[in-house]
Formats: sequence, C-alpha cells, structure tokens
Amino acid sequence: MTEMKSTTFPIVLAGEEHALRFDLDAQIGVVTTSKIMNPGVQDIKWWRFLDAPYDVPDMVIMIMHGVNGARRFNGEKKFLKIDDAKELLEKHFDYLYERASEIEDDEAAMKFVQDETKKLFEALQDAARGGSGFRKRRSTAESA
Repeated sequence: MTEMKSTTFPIVLAGEEHALRFDLDAQIGVVTTSKIMNPGVQDIKWWRFLDAPYDVPDMVIMIMHGVNGARRFNGEKKFLKIDDAKELLEKHFDYLYERASEIEDDEAAMKFVQDETKKLFEALQDAARGGSGFRKRRSTAESA
C-alpha cells in the first residue's frame, strides 16, 4: 500500500509557489465564508469544492483558507484575510495577462491562459481532495 501522508499541497500563483492544506478548520472556513459571500445560497456543502472548475469567489475562498491551513500546520501566526487572497488572485491574473500578451499568436496565448487556469484548478482540487482523504485526480497520462 502506498503512503498517502501529504501534509501540504503546492500551488503556483503569479509565478510563486504557495502551500495549501485543507484541514478541518480550513474546510469549515471555506463553507462558512462561501455562505457569507453567497447569502441566497445556504445549502453549501464542503463536498462541492472537491471538483473543479471553480468560480472566482470560490477560488478566493479556497486560496485564503488553504494557505491559512498550511500556515496553521507550520505553526505560523500570520494568516491571509479575504482581501489578501483577492489581491493574490488578482496578481495571478495580471501575471497571466502579462505573460499571454508576450505571445504573438492569439491562439497560443489563449492556450497558455487555459493551461495555466487548468493547473490552478487542479492544484486547488488536489489540495481539497487531499484534505478530505481522497487521492488527487489522475492526469490522462497517468491513467493511460
């Protein structure tokens, strides 16, 4: 049997690596914050966050609580607030725009943005699944 003790999961935002961890506090925080940000939708369950794609507010919430979970695990005391997570995601989007604008071919630029967004979704999904005891998703290359 393979060892599945992943403590944190990597995510790259604006070219910088960050750690995510969805411990129970982070999972509860994701659901609670999502309910606050979506007052008309109260039937929000953690399990919905195990599968990408994510909407922008979900990404902000997951980044904030996932980074905070990793920081809590590492004994750090400085946690992200919602505005910090928004700023980090905005920085990531600006970074993608800047990099894509350097690509002359429009189709290649769009593919770059799509590939990077997919990587972000997969990193969030892997961390969320790992926090709930599930294996991360398998790439098509691994399952072939």
